[in-house]
Amino acid sequence: MLRRSPLLAGLFGAVALVLALALTALHAGFSEGRAPASDTAEGTPWSERQAPPSSEAVGRDVAAWMAAVGTGRPHLPPLLVERARWREPAGAVLPASVDNLLASLNYDEYRTIQFRPDAALWKEAGPFQLQFFHPGSMHTDQVRIHRVEGDAVVPVSFDPGLFDYRGPATLERRLRGVNLDFAGFRVHHPVNAPDIWDEVAVFLGASYFRLLAEGHVYGLSGRGVAVNTTRIGAEEFPGFREFWVVRPPDEGDGLHIFARLDGASVSGAYHFHLKPGRPTVMEVATHLFIHTRVEELGIAPLTSMFLTAPSTGPPVDDFRPRIHDSDGLLVHTAHGEWIWRPLSNGPGLRITSEEAPNPRGFGLVQRNRDFGAYLDLEARYHDRPSLWVEAQDEGWGAGTVRLMELPTTSEFEDNIVAFWAPEGGASAGDAFQLRYRLVAFDDRLEGQTLAQVAETRIGSAQLPGASPSPLERARRFVVDFHAGSPGVGVA
Repeated sequence: MLRRSPLLAGLFGAVALVLALALTALHAGFSEGRAPASDTAEGTPWSERQAPPSSEAVGRDVAAWMAAVGTGRPHLPPLLVERARWREPAGAVLPASVDNLLASLNYDEYRTIQFRPDAALWKEAGPFQLQFFHPGSMHTDQVRIHRVEGDAVVPVSFDPGLFDYRGPATLERRLRGVNLDFAGFRVHHPVNAPDIWDEVAVFLGASYFRLLAEGHVYGLSGRGVAVNTTRIGAEEFPGFREFWVVRPPDEGDGLHIFARLDGASVSGAYHFHLKPGRPTVMEVATHLFIHTRVEELGIAPLTSMFLTAPSTGPPVDDFRPRIHDSDGLLVHTAHGEWIWRPLSNGPGLRITSEEAPNPRGFGLVQRNRDFGAYLDLEARYHDRPSLWVEAQDEGWGAGTVRLMELPTTSEFEDNIVAFWAPEGGASAGDAFQLRYRLVAFDDRLEGQTLAQVAETRIGSAQLPGASPSPLERARRFVVDFHAGSPGVGVA
């Protein structure tokens, strides 16, 4: 369930602590709504500690938490939650000359730096391999990555020897001896063929990540959290600063990734449980802490691109009839209603809010899977994944699913954002605990039996050449449905 609680931070002083204790007593015994956050570790409340737990201590706690499955373990490893509260930055601090050098790499130069597949983590055995991203260009933020193998916690150290530098000749030489960390990582697993190590997930840039299922190519993205997204000029981009990746057994149940997020207004702890396939599923548990007032908190945000499509997009001078990663927003309400909202591109900025207390789910969907609708052999828009957010708790409370559509003239810019926003935003001292499942799928969810919208067409209500009439000012909407299960009606 979604929990919002006071943050018992020492920085609030004795008065705030007394108030927080009073609130704890007031809400004791409630399993839903607002409830106190009371994680402790090693017998010492986090607010009484003088320093955050070390990365190694967090890793050992992660290992203990994993071993405690089925024994009533807490929402997340307590030391991971504690470290997230401290808001300690991670990643190497670079000399200005090196920082400027990496930031100055353009897109093409950055792409010439390639991780060597033969250096992949866990390449020798196991169902997953990890490859890493070099910092540079737009990806200058660095993250620390630790591998957890049994009780051992080992940092994954940056080494220029892990990469092939096919671009600027002096870059590798200038980076020797510099204390660097990675920009992110990608997960490989045989999902399309047993002997091919496909990419199935990527964590790169702020709190962004992408998932792929069988037969997919990269399209839309997920994010850890969104802050003030529709408040133009006020948006913040908290980022993942540190990861702990648990080495799975040869016959495990997926890959477990733990992360620490930090930002100006929000910090948090995450657990991602990745299970690739058709569909690919990633279960998410998070504990968020609000440090300053957030007018709009975005839970489980999704980011995509929509440039043009018949009727719902602007005309583009291009041979391709459709150019988009997603073509609609789908919402499943607490009452079982399915709501479909086709995406559009202008004119102007559009923000839509759909009342959705305790939603069952929502997502951005690429319903049209026909190559002939896109005619793009390179981008393969017909193979882009849809991404569904399925709430795993009894209730998230009052809130809305929000959709922001920014006008764009480029297919290389994400202009679509969707997320669930709790009513009233979030205040300093609030804490949120919640769980949800992400599903990367094609056009229809498993168990979705109703006929669904396949096409929306919009045009003048007056026939061409007809005599002038009031229909000149009217619009005609034609909605095509494709059948679901036999004998089931439309929605």
